[in-house]
Amino acid sequence: MVDDDLSLNSEEKRTKSEVENLQLRSLVDEAKSNYQDLHMHLLNLMQGKKSEDTEEHHHQVFDEKVKDKKQSGKW
Repeated sequence: MVDDDLSLNSEEKRTKSEVENLQLRSLVDEAKSNYQDLHMHLLNLMQGKKSEDTEEHHHQVFDEKVKDKKQSGKW
């Protein structure tokens, strides 16, 4: 009788542990997915900022060339 109780108690603990492990895996998967989404969003923002900086630099170079040509009288 005692062995049956111990066996049942042990089986309940194992089942609870399996359920808890599944829940924890689900939380880890969700956190991983959220991290990947955030990482992609950050990369997109950084790429957009880089493009804006490059475009601004091109405008500055063009404006300087126009200014130089105006000052030299070639325009």
